[in-house]
Amino acid sequence: MGNGRNCLFWQDCWLGEVPLKIQYDDLYRMVRDPYSTVSECWVNQDWFIDFRRALSSEEFERWTWLYDELQHISLNDSPDAVFWALDKSKSLTTKSLYRFLSNRGMPSRVAGIIWKCKIPLKIKIFLWQIFNNKLQVGFSLIKRGWKGDGKCCVCNVLENVNHLFFECPLARMLWAILKEAFDLESVPRSLHELLGSWLHGKGPLPSRLIMFVFAGFAWTLWVTRNKMAIEKVFPNMPSDVVYGALSLLQKWMIRLKEDDRWRMSQVKDKVVCWMRSFKTNASMPTDVHEI
Repeated sequence: MGNGRNCLFWQDCWLGEVPLKIQYDDLYRMVRDPYSTVSECWVNQDWFIDFRRALSSEEFERWTWLYDELQHISLNDSPDAVFWALDKSKSLTTKSLYRFLSNRGMPSRVAGIIWKCKIPLKIKIFLWQIFNNKLQVGFSLIKRGWKGDGKCCVCNVLENVNHLFFECPLARMLWAILKEAFDLESVPRSLHELLGSWLHGKGPLPSRLIMFVFAGFAWTLWVTRNKMAIEKVFPNMPSDVVYGALSLLQKWMIRLKEDDRWRMSQVKDKVVCWMRSFKTNASMPTDVHEI
């Protein structure tokens, strides 16, 4: 690093082994100018990032971590120099690039959690579509020229990923049950909050199990949505969606290691216990059983 004029602060790899937009993806989503240079962020001999809004306490803590890393960097009058970090010669070689792509590539943190999650491949692809805004919800279909209205079949609101998995009454019911069953102070209200808190180690379970649980409930919501929107088949009771998700998680639990399987069994039992106490005459489907 020299004067920082030819290096992009968030896009280029200059602090650590991957770009800052991957290391601090939660902060990157809030910056006003994602293509600012390093020199533009060096103001009056100090580091300054222009965010689009005030940071929450968790986000400010993340910014503090980044700021501490930046304290080891100072700019000078020499031009920036580019070199290939994957080979001792500091020059690009096909062999070093292939070795990096095959064994040492670092995808986004969320992608790593998804692909390592012990769930069927089609569910991993489904999660990837959610977190990359590629799911064929109403809003996305309209952008692709679909002639339908793109509204949620439950509440007649324009359907997007956040609405389907966090804002729709069915989704809000699922999150409310998790909040009450585990006596949580709060639950994520959007995909952004899920990424910025629970999947960054601040949730009630390890990130791998949070993704596991989210996969089960999200897939159940998606299947239910498709039946309502396409087949015009609505669930008899909202609790059917909850038990459907629990049944799905129970089938996947055999893929988990013993400790994680035990923890997920506790999660299932807590939710079932809460559902029984909330509605004593609720009948549990036969494929959800005690382990």
